[in-house]
Amino acid sequence: MSVQDAVRDFIREIDGCILKAAGKHVPIPIWQFEGEYVAQADQGHFADLEIPVLGGKPSLLIHNLGRFPRDPDLQKRLESIFMHNCHTFFFNTSGSGKTRLLLEGLCQNWGFYFTSFVDSSQPVGSIDVRQSIQAPGFYSPLPPPSSSDYNKALDNNRRIASTTFRRVLLARLIIFTLFLEKVNLCRDPDLPRDEYKKRWLLLQVFPKLGHPKGRDIFDELAVILSRASDGWVSLRSKIYTHRVHDLLASEMQEAKGKTLGLFCVLDEAQFAASQHKHVFRSDDEDDGDRTILTEIIRVWEQQLRGEYVDIFMVVTATGISRKSVKSAMTSALRKIDMYREHTDTGAFTTLEAQKQYLMQYLPTSFRILATRPSPVYGRPHTLLRDYVRHITGGVTISDAVEYVENEGRQLEPRTFSQGRLEFFELKKNSDLLATAHGVIIDNLLSSKGPRSIGRDDMLCIEHGFARVLDSKQQGVLIDEPLIVLAAVQWMNTNHQSVYKAVAKDIRRNTENNNGFEKFIAVALDLIFSKQRRLSEVFEFHGTKPSWADMNARLVSVFRDDTGKVEICGSSFCGPEFVAPSATLGIAALYEAKATLSWLQHRDRATFCFPHPWMKPDVLFVLEIEDGSRIWVALQSKWSKQRTIMKVNAINAMKSVTPSKYFSNKHGKPHSPVTEGDDTDIHDKISEHLLALPARRSDAGKYSLLRVVVSFPAPMGIYTSEDPDHDDHPFATLKMELVKEITRDLSPERILEAEEKNWRELCAASSRGSERKEARKRKRGQEQLEQIRSCTRKRTRI
Repeated sequence: MSVQDAVRDFIREIDGCILKAAGKHVPIPIWQFEGEYVAQADQGHFADLEIPVLGGKPSLLIHNLGRFPRDPDLQKRLESIFMHNCHTFFFNTSGSGKTRLLLEGLCQNWGFYFTSFVDSSQPVGSIDVRQSIQAPGFYSPLPPPSSSDYNKALDNNRRIASTTFRRVLLARLIIFTLFLEKVNLCRDPDLPRDEYKKRWLLLQVFPKLGHPKGRDIFDELAVILSRASDGWVSLRSKIYTHRVHDLLASEMQEAKGKTLGLFCVLDEAQFAASQHKHVFRSDDEDDGDRTILTEIIRVWEQQLRGEYVDIFMVVTATGISRKSVKSAMTSALRKIDMYREHTDTGAFTTLEAQKQYLMQYLPTSFRILATRPSPVYGRPHTLLRDYVRHITGGVTISDAVEYVENEGRQLEPRTFSQGRLEFFELKKNSDLLATAHGVIIDNLLSSKGPRSIGRDDMLCIEHGFARVLDSKQQGVLIDEPLIVLAAVQWMNTNHQSVYKAVAKDIRRNTENNNGFEKFIAVALDLIFSKQRRLSEVFEFHGTKPSWADMNARLVSVFRDDTGKVEICGSSFCGPEFVAPSATLGIAALYEAKATLSWLQHRDRATFCFPHPWMKPDVLFVLEIEDGSRIWVALQSKWSKQRTIMKVNAINAMKSVTPSKYFSNKHGKPHSPVTEGDDTDIHDKISEHLLALPARRSDAGKYSLLRVVVSFPAPMGIYTSEDPDHDDHPFATLKMELVKEITRDLSPERILEAEEKNWRELCAASSRGSERKEARKRKRGQEQLEQIRSCTRKRTRI
């Protein structure tokens, strides 16, 4: 049978399915939420959502496709990707929403959706590109460049690639033509044109729905065309391109265009770029290997380019070099001025945006949990906790504990199809690993990473743990909670622990980063990884509180929008990684509002490094065994002097005393400007401190323990000159306990080493002082002897 006859038979076979897809929408299977754990009302809610099924699982990726025109921001973002005057490389980190944006764009623009990688668990698109690349005989190994057969083998590989990808595109073009013919037969004048673009897209997303026997129609036709000659493919490409132009003529007239603009999307291009790397070579000998991606783009652009059609490529990729994609596209298109890059995916950057998206899927019974815990079918909170624990490699999220406990025990362990997040690729690049580790630790301890991490920005995106900040590529962020937690857990095991990172920086003291206070915060996290007797941790001075010998734990206190308070345990650095959020601390160094927000319990971070004018270095909350709570305000002093001067010791006491917060060096109140709010900051501080849930009444006016710690130099305690008049207890942190807790952690015995070094410096300084004093005494004696000698001479005269 000739190729022409085989194609005709195939079209006849799928004709009915294509007519159905064009006239009655693609019959996508809808997810049915069934099971003993699903209430009747909830089943109705999920049925009304009409969530499509992919690979036997509900797919939110393609749910409600075509909704972007209803959102001006999303529509604007889409228009900046699908532009009728250039070719676009669309990049950002994995999972940031690139594929959904591509699909939305093709709901509004005629074009082709190709992907070089189809996930078998949730297959989106045809396997035609991948099957072609992996087909036997796709290439021949190249001999050494010095071989006389090298150029011949290279040309042969290019010819095979060109022929293969031209057939893939022709198969798409033939079925597109058939689809448009069916649209013209059954078009509903009341339906917008974009509805038919969406139906064509869905046929490409679900290629098996176009075949009566459930086969991939595009891959099937590409296989049939594998017997076609280059001349036949070229001729039919022109014929079908012209036919598409004619079928869309009326639409072009409305748009006042002479040529048809088609978008050719290649998603997940990293697979194509990573295959058979040494099969092709650049025309420029200095550029070395050329990827298959270059061949695909070059062939398709040439095949569709002509007097009838303008073709615009949109390529996405993750995990490969941005530079290599740019090189592939510009060398294939030969028009660098038509190449552009785009990064803005509009990921869920605010809590409100995330909540708005999620609430559409949650039935009413689930939403009740925002205000009160109640029995819910299916244990959703337990499921979420287990998923986070799995994906991060063992991190237990401690928020929503009340809800998890209310759901009852899970009898059987859960299994998840998705693997945990791994970062072993980082080990291949030590510089990148060091950079990423530094950013992750900064984010963990201060909740703010840098806007840019320099030349490693793109590498972090390519490896999937950073995202581009905005459309202008003004830097990147590593702030996705799951990524941060998983990276910390992975680095604790495979690179460098959080403790080791802060211990190495213990002497560092800059305007933005005090190494000792960060060390103390991590040490306290270690100390309170289990309940501890307070008198074991702190040395109390003055009147010892009644609760000093009671056990306490470190907690995060969070108050939601309804006023409900959630108390969560915290142990980022202990034997078990238990976290209420992705950040151990929040640095509020530049905004007083951030400090106030933490004091209001609007942030889940366990520690707050407050605004400098507040004076304490660290703030946190301890929950005592009877359920009562106290604030702790701590001041840390890293000093290599022999001893802390009395004036500095008294100033340290002042810095943790509430009546001295936000005051200048003269003791006068100082309130940083808070934009849009004239309320005195001292009133706010007082209000928030008094609002601590379950605060103790016998810990001073504000239920606050004042703590200072000095190391390695000791600090005298001058309780007789205590500036506090509100009965707030005062204590020092027992550094002997800190040494004991950290002694065997790498770097081992760092505090002992620092203390030894300090003693040696003090001894050397003391010896120097003694020598200086001896020289001074000697000079004094010599001067005295000279005076006596002069006196004797005068007496003789």
